[in-house]
Amino acid sequence: MSSSSETLTYLEFYSGVGGWRYALHAAIERLTRENNEAGDDTPESRLKLKCLGAFDHSDLCNKVYYHNFPPQGNDAEISMYKTKKRKKSSSTKSVSIESLTKKNLEESGAFMWMMSPPCQPHTRQHNNQKEDMIDPRSKSFIHLCEMITSMQQETLPRIIVLENVIGFEESSSCRMFRKALKARRYNFAHFHLNPTQCNIPNDRPRHYTVAVMYESSSHFQIDISQLKNIVHNKMSAWFESVKEPIQYNIDDKTPINTCIDPLQVQDPTSESGVLPLSEFLDAGTDRESLLVLDKILSSNSSWCFDFVTPSDKRSSCVTSSYGRFVRGTGSVIYDRDTKQGSNEMIASILEKIKLVKPEERQFDETWNGMDLKGDLRYFSGMELAKLFGFPTSKGQAGEAQQTFSFPSDCTLKQQWKLLGNSINVIVASKICEVALTLYAEKIGDDGCIRK
Repeated sequence: MSSSSETLTYLEFYSGVGGWRYALHAAIERLTRENNEAGDDTPESRLKLKCLGAFDHSDLCNKVYYHNFPPQGNDAEISMYKTKKRKKSSSTKSVSIESLTKKNLEESGAFMWMMSPPCQPHTRQHNNQKEDMIDPRSKSFIHLCEMITSMQQETLPRIIVLENVIGFEESSSCRMFRKALKARRYNFAHFHLNPTQCNIPNDRPRHYTVAVMYESSSHFQIDISQLKNIVHNKMSAWFESVKEPIQYNIDDKTPINTCIDPLQVQDPTSESGVLPLSEFLDAGTDRESLLVLDKILSSNSSWCFDFVTPSDKRSSCVTSSYGRFVRGTGSVIYDRDTKQGSNEMIASILEKIKLVKPEERQFDETWNGMDLKGDLRYFSGMELAKLFGFPTSKGQAGEAQQTFSFPSDCTLKQQWKLLGNSINVIVASKICEVALTLYAEKIGDDGCIRK
């Protein structure tokens, strides 16, 4: 937020294909719509958002990001952090997060930071999970923690939101992050949330951290009455009633919150309201390009497929290796009508491998592959984008949000890889809403902290 307007400014680190940006826009759109139920839904009543910079090491990610959010004129995405040797024409090339200086970040004056640091150092499959601090992929996140520690207090962002894999909260990197937040007087909370809790039929549990600073600062003496009106104190009762209340400035034993009732993020054990996969499938999809190869179907490795149908209300977590490996990379879908004479065979396969996690299966020595030629396919890139909560149509995007698409030359394998590394936009938007609510309910219209 700038000092002279009602514009919420932000920086997006590890921006990928823009998941956090879509999430923040979705949160503001939803809050605005709820606030304007009486009919005062005008452009003037909307809180403006401005991205001051989006940073990712991947040129492919940046290509897709700027396909959906073309850099404008003097935006920071073109000029703020480019090196002396970098020309404007290369604005969509990667910019190293480690190259951002304290001066860069202080001068940006961003109200909010959003980030999804590399998850590989913290995954359960990583052999050296306890050595995440020496993993080269952690270097940029360590740099951001150091920037939080060294920046002038009045220039620090008022809100920081972070996403990573479950297990990140136990890492040395997270301890460093908490230490930096505590040193700069941030209040923070941890969440473990899954898209299924938002009625999305995809299993992708993730860790989230929300950090909010209430420190008075002339740098952020702003009029937030509009934000306060949008928030409308909707979360106060929940904060007082949760079994493990939000706690701040505490040690490594920070409790993990697993639901957000006022935002319809239901208890993780509940499956009510989850939509069937058919709601996320495209009728016009080119099935031939998505079919699982016969040589894979006939191999022993097909035993590891996670098998779903359009009527199912679940699908397994999609990784960046989707389409390249079989085991634990995401579900494949049987979307053909059962063929006459094959009912028994289909039922047998479903009984053996459906709803059973690949890592929990015991291989059947009598298994000789699957006779499902032409019946089993992968999800398309845009179908996965829907499962990940990206707005793929204007109706989903709302009045103030950009729809999501891939550039025409982005291959299917590239689409799978990009989304396998992305965040779920719907869940992340709930986290943004929590952060905005926490800030707005504590700060008065005059910019002062409420006791």
